[in-house]
Formats: sequence, structure tokens, C-alpha cells
Amino acid sequence: MRKLATFAFSFSAAIFLTKYVIPSEWLLITAALFIAIALLGLLLKGDTRLRTMLIAFGLAAGFAWNWAYYTIVYKPFELLDGQTSVIRAEVLDYPQETARGISAYVKIKHENSPLAIKTLLYADNETPALSPGDVVELKARLALSTVSYGEKTDYYTSKGVFLIAYQKGEVSLRQAGKLPLKYFPQYLSKMLKEKISEIYQGDTAPFMLALLSGDRGLLNQDDRLTSSMSTVGISHVVAVSGMHVSFLVGLIMTLTRQRRLGALVCIPVILLFMGMVGSTPSVVRAGIMQISMLTAPLLKRESDTVTALGLALMLLLTINPYSAGNVGLQLSFAAMGGIVLFTGRINAFLMGKPDKKLLKSPLFGAVWRFVAASISSTLGALVFTTPLIAIHFKYVSLIAPLANLLTLWSVSYAFCGGLISVLLGFIFTPAGKMLAWLVSWLVRYITRIALCLAGFRFASLSMLGIFTRLWLVFVYLLLGWLFINRKRRPRLVIPLCSVVITLCLALVLSGLITDLTAMTVTAVDVGQGQSIVITTKKHTFVVDCGGSGEKTGNLTAEYLRSINRRAVDVLVITHFHADHVNGIARLIEQTEVKLLAIPYIDNRFRYDEEYLDYCMEITELAEKRGIDILYVTQNMQLTSGEISLSLYAPIGGNTENEKGVVVMCSAGDNDVLVTGDISSTLERRLLRLADLPDIEVLIAGHHGSKYSTSEELLDAVKPEIALISVGYNTYGHPADEVLERLLNRQITVLRTDILGNAVVRLK
Repeated sequence: MRKLATFAFSFSAAIFLTKYVIPSEWLLITAALFIAIALLGLLLKGDTRLRTMLIAFGLAAGFAWNWAYYTIVYKPFELLDGQTSVIRAEVLDYPQETARGISAYVKIKHENSPLAIKTLLYADNETPALSPGDVVELKARLALSTVSYGEKTDYYTSKGVFLIAYQKGEVSLRQAGKLPLKYFPQYLSKMLKEKISEIYQGDTAPFMLALLSGDRGLLNQDDRLTSSMSTVGISHVVAVSGMHVSFLVGLIMTLTRQRRLGALVCIPVILLFMGMVGSTPSVVRAGIMQISMLTAPLLKRESDTVTALGLALMLLLTINPYSAGNVGLQLSFAAMGGIVLFTGRINAFLMGKPDKKLLKSPLFGAVWRFVAASISSTLGALVFTTPLIAIHFKYVSLIAPLANLLTLWSVSYAFCGGLISVLLGFIFTPAGKMLAWLVSWLVRYITRIALCLAGFRFASLSMLGIFTRLWLVFVYLLLGWLFINRKRRPRLVIPLCSVVITLCLALVLSGLITDLTAMTVTAVDVGQGQSIVITTKKHTFVVDCGGSGEKTGNLTAEYLRSINRRAVDVLVITHFHADHVNGIARLIEQTEVKLLAIPYIDNRFRYDEEYLDYCMEITELAEKRGIDILYVTQNMQLTSGEISLSLYAPIGGNTENEKGVVVMCSAGDNDVLVTGDISSTLERRLLRLADLPDIEVLIAGHHGSKYSTSEELLDAVKPEIALISVGYNTYGHPADEVLERLLNRQITVLRTDILGNAVVRLK
């Protein structure tokens, strides 16, 4: 019996149950209940008694630790939420540049808590240069990290960051002088990043920075590459994880050629590497497991993968129970669990397929063993990670097994070659650059594969639609049936055919929902912003694509994929404010846009620099992708059969909001009006200049601002339904006045901040 593994997984299960199921006020009662169950286990006999007691005590310990951590460590800092006070903090890492200054991780203490907690500090550009070990004192407004854009999030708490501090006064700095030894990994990480940027060229440096150090800042600026890597399921190769730790161990073992010496070298290197990349959960998991397996022979004990996996999970959750919500942790342990349980079986199945004579052939045998190992490890990892990816990211990559087969071998060589090139670069820069030039071809191969495979129509499958979700459930029920009946060795042809047939059926039904309606209007939930998708049987239009955060383009592209729309006939931009266009680039990279319609920039007027930057960025990208650009300088109408798209040119006004395009989409008797952010004054002017019909759907102006969606407009066009695209904001959107106007006219109101994607289907 694996005693430690049983206790560790039970402890971890209690942490996850607390995160997702059991209310915090029940923790002590639940812990006491399982202690009682453990004591009752004394009445049992043999292995059953020991197993029952280990599970019950493990669960009790997990519930009790969760309560203690919250009460002793977290709660004292929770009371600081919303306060502005003077704080004294120790800097933990080198700061990062932000749009308005810098951000840095610091550690602050509270008199009522025995431990200091990690805090994210935002400061202005005038802040003195900070280094790890420095102590800063400043007046700051403190806020819990559990709320972002008005919604609860565990992004920061799962990483051990419980407070966010916003600078409100001058910073007093006491420099550490000599770098403290505990911050040596951060210093090495900084040197590593600088050397990578020096020896690698511009097209490969962002990838190598992410691959070797985990810094994805530059890579994320390449929307096309990052979205392609996500689509084909290889984003994990640049998210420093357990795979990279195994590459590192393999490199050291190859260089030392002695198991005992290699183990002695590996252990401190692993610990140093963990510190350099920020001790992410997946790296810590792999580090603990590798160290456990490396030390076992030194201690003359057998290593056990399951026990090492359980121990790693328990240690991570002991250090920070809130890390149970970390997506990286969940994916890392799910992947490893799948590999442990299924990879061996899949590999044995694949190795049993070819003729034994062929396997004895040096060339065929080597190739097949490589293919079998790659496929089995990929499929094993995907067994448990696929549903997690579907839940967290709302898509499943269908081409991931092929993408991993084609790229993982080159990733291992790129990682090892990259490390050696950097080490050479520190010794003799030209030598490092020479090796970096060779490694760069591997990087280009990986990125070309990602870009190529992402172009396939069904490279990924959106999980936004009900039919694709039901298909995924069916697949896992089928896998469960095959696992239960594995001893009977059922034929795989029928299950595989049923998976393919049901997938095709799910795709057809997903498209039929949209195709059977005359018009479907969707306000995609992009937070505080706007992205409107209008579809008819044969056409797809998108009006704006901007909102809170960087994923707006991905959200809109995912919605389009969920309804089997891979091309956009016309993409209209009402105006170039960030909340209407900051997702345009990613949308263009992930879909085929045939025509881009934008307002004309009149040089007689003044525009903000950011406004012009967005205009230039989007038009340059469109030209690069060969997309036709239509400048709306006058009222115009685009028609195709019974479909017409009316574009009303800007009709004056002093602000950039009032220089926007108004859009009317008509299909048969159905009309949809999108006014962008124009004001009530411009709405009244529009009514005088254009003959607008009665409409079915109105996209409320300016996210429900009280200065738009005027009574005159509502009375003139008489909408039946109003969609309000809105998220957390400090502007008061949607305004009570607007909601009252809509209510008084018995207009149905659908809001994205309440419903998520707001969908209207018109017959």
C-alpha cells in the first residue's frame, strides 16, 4: 500500500473540496467528522483499517489546514481591503514596465499575522530603480486581489498574491546594497533574459525568452503566433513547466554520463531553475518529483511516481491552499496523472501493432518507437487535461496529437541547445551567437508548424455550443466504457467511427441553429466593450471587437467557431477606441476577414495618439493579410441578395465617439441598428438625415450611457429588443435613466454582464 500517497491525495482532495464545494464555515465541523470516521476505522481489520484511517485523517488534515491558513495568514490582510495607509515592503523581484509606470512583487507584514504575504505593487515612472532585497516605504491604497474588473477571480491568490497596492505618495527606498543570497535566482533570471535578447535575432528571441525563462511578454505581442499555438495545442511548450525540468535533467544526465554524479548535480540545478522561473506550480511539481526520484537510488530506495506526484501536490497545497484554483497546477497534475495511468498501456498497444520482424529493423524500429512514445505520452496527457481545457478555455484542440508529434522533439533540442548557447554566450558571445543561429532554425520550424496546422478548418473545436459539449461528454463516457471493459479487448473500429460520426453530427447541428434563422444577433461577452456578431444563412458580419483585457479577439473568434463560421464577410469598426478595437488584431489573425470597413480619419480634426495608433496598427495588419479596406466617407449600402448592410458616415461632433460609423443590418423584415458610442445629440441628427425603419434589435449606444439611447431614437425606430454590451466599469453603465426608458416602452433588455453572450434569433 502506498501510505504516503494515500494520505497526500486525501489531504489534497480536501483542499479542492474546500475550493469548489464546501463552504468555509463548515471546515472545522467537516474536519471533526472525518477525525471521528478515522477513529471508527480502528474497528476494521487489516489493510482496510489502515487505508480508511489514512484517507480520513488526510481529509481531516486538509480541511483543518485550510481553516487555519485562512484564519491565521489571510484574514488579517483581508481587513486591509480598501484602506489607504503607509506600508513597508521588501522587493521580491525586478520590476516590470506597465502602461502607467511599473509593477513589482513585494512582501509586506501585518502585526496580527505571523507571515508576510506577497503583494503586487503598482507605482509610477518616478519610482527609484528597484532590486530584490530593497525595502520600500510608501503610502498606498490596498485592495484584495480576489476582485478584478468587478468580478471574483482566483488568478492572483492561486499564485500566492493576496493584496494589490496602488501608490498614493512618494516612495522611500532603502537599497539592499549587496544582493541577498536568497534572491540570487532572480538575478540569474535577469541575466539570462538579457543574454537571450543579445544572442538571438528578433524573430526568435521572444520564443526563446518564453521557452527558457517563462517570460512571455514579447511573445504575447505576436497575436497570430500565440493564437495559432493555442489552436493547435502546443502553448504549453513555452509555458515553462514540468516538461522543461525533464529536458534539463536529461541534458545534465547526458553530459555527466554517471547516474550518481548526475543526481548530485541535478538536485541543486533543479532548485535554482525553480527559483529562476518563478516557482510556478507545474515547475515545482516536476522539481519535487524529479528530486524524489533522483534521491531514491542515493538512499537505496525504490522511487515511486505515484507517491512523488501525491507528495508534490500536498506540499504545494500546504504552502498555499488557494493554489488549488491555479489552472497551471490543475493542468500539470492532470497531465502527469494521465501519463502515469495510460501512457504505458497506449505505448504497449502501439508497439504490439507492427510485425516483430519490422521492429527488429534498426531504422523502422527506431522510428516506430519514437512515434509510439510521442503518441502515447501526448494521448496520456490529454486524457485528463482535455476536459480542464474545455472548462477553462472553452475549446478543445483536435489537431494537438499531430502538432505535439511534429514539434516536441524539436522543442527538447531547442531548449537544451538554447541553454548551452546562453552559457557559451556568457563565456564568449560570438560562440553563443553561432549556436543560437542553429537553434533558431528549430524555433522557426516549430512556429511554422503551428501557423500551418492552425490554418486547418477544424484544428480546434469550440466548447461554447451545447452540441459540442454533449459530444465531449459522449467521448468520455465511451472512454470510460472501454476502460471498464479493457480485459475483453473490444474492437476499436466501432468506437472510433462513433466518435467521428457524432462529431460531424455535433458540427452540423451547431451550424443549423444559426442557419435555420433569418438573422442571429449576438453581443459577445467581452466585458466593458463591444463585439457584435450578426449572422444570416450565408453571411457573417462583425461590428467592433474590443473590451476588457487581451482576450477579446479570442472570445469573438471562439464564438464564431462555435457556430461554424470561419469567415467574416464584413468587419466594421465604428471608431478606434480601445474598448471597441483592442481585439481586432487577434480576430483578424484567427478568422478570414474579407472586407474591413472603418471611419475615415479626417486630418482637419484632432485625435488622441492611442486612437491613431490603433487605426494604423489595424490598417497595416489588414494590408499585410490582403484584406480590402473600405473607408466610410459617405453613407453607403452593401447588398447581397436580401441582405443589406447600411453604413452611415460620421455626421460631426467634437469628440472621437461622435466621429464614429453607425451600422444598420437588414435581412428581410429584420433590422438591427448599431450606433456605437455616439451621443443623443448625434442620434437626433442621424434621425434627421437618414430614414430609419422600425427595427427589431437595437444595440444600446455607448454601453448604456445616459447620454445615448435617447427617447427620440427609441420612439423613432421602436426596437423590440435592446442588447447592452457592458462589463464592470466605473462610469455607471448601464445608466438607470436608460434602463427606465427601455422599461417604459416595454423593450426587452439583454445584458452581457448578466447573461454572458446575449443572443437574439430572428425568424
